[in-house]
Amino acid sequence: MRSTEFYPLIYILVVIFLGLGSMWFHASLTQWGGVLDNLSMYTFTNFLVFYTIVRLTNVDLLFYIGYPVATAGITLVAALGASSLIVCIFSVATYFIFEGIIWLCKPDVRNDCPTFWKYWVPGVASILISTVLWVLSQTDAPLCFNTHLFQFHGVWHMGAGASALFLYFFWRNARR
Repeated sequence: MRSTEFYPLIYILVVIFLGLGSMWFHASLTQWGGVLDNLSMYTFTNFLVFYTIVRLTNVDLLFYIGYPVATAGITLVAALGASSLIVCIFSVATYFIFEGIIWLCKPDVRNDCPTFWKYWVPGVASILISTVLWVLSQTDAPLCFNTHLFQFHGVWHMGAGASALFLYFFWRNARR
């Protein structure tokens, strides 16, 4: 995130699209709004994977080609009936694997321990807690209170935003 303007700019656009995709769905409650909402989640989770691959390999071409191809492929798989939650969990799990490889095998790339605990752990905790609340606040789920002003589903959006911010600062402080 420090060595070029390309990745921070793309990340900013991806995070903006994540917010807009959600807004378009919740404001319209239409099928096209749902498609944009899901696509925004795929662009975000795939960014996690492919930016981490670049950090691991130092080969930008893998991002330039892999990121759009994977995002299109995952969107197609989801359009054919795969659960968007499962698709996103698969992408995030892949990101965790690559981040783990960096931590274990690439000391020249990984962050120091204070940065890891200051940014990565809260970012991951934020998205994990938010995802649990998202699942539990779906229609007719235990935390769905459709007559109340406060909705746990809203915590999902705040947690996703917080996670995106924590990850940016984590990457911003990385050695590469």
